[in-house]
Amino acid sequence: MDLAPVACSTCGTPNEAGRKFCAECGSKLGVACAACGTINPASVKFCGECGATMRTDAAAALEEALR
Repeated sequence: MDLAPVACSTCGTPNEAGRKFCAECGSKLGVACAACGTINPASVKFCGECGATMRTDAAAALEEALR
């Protein structure tokens, strides 16, 4: 089974499946869910497989600082 190309959420460049970083801008293309291990686009807030929060520690710290 062939995997579909992945569009970079930062610059929109299509990248071949399996890449971890964008060929054009170097942005991270996917992040593993801490709860279930499913790879999700770097821009999502919740895992598409289990619904767990995909926030990084930096995102959580920024949100807390803005309160």
